[in-house]
Amino acid sequence: MSGERRDQLWADRMESHLSEWIDSLAPKGVSARNIECRLSWCMVEVGSTEGNLPEMASGDEHQWKLFQAVFLFAPDVDDRNVGDVVLFYKRYCKSVMEVLDPEGHLRPNFYSVGQKC
Repeated sequence: MSGERRDQLWADRMESHLSEWIDSLAPKGVSARNIECRLSWCMVEVGSTEGNLPEMASGDEHQWKLFQAVFLFAPDVDDRNVGDVVLFYKRYCKSVMEVLDPEGHLRPNFYSVGQKC
């Protein structure tokens, strides 16, 4: 994440949105550990005590112009009753088609192109 410059205004706002979203999942046993956004990527790290994978509503993804690119899930090394989950979101500006081609595949430059909206 540190290799990409930070869009201070967008990143601060998006981190706030993501933090509120994760806080809303507390009744499902999900708690925030770290949230960081840069220019075109956001990383959300959470702990889950009930095995729930945080899934953002598609309406929120559309509203915030984020595309969930990947997630990683593994048991916590310190507490076997907790799962570690890391979610990566890619920013797009006008349409998710900036991330996906017409067939729904990731565009070739998906990982390397930083977007400034």
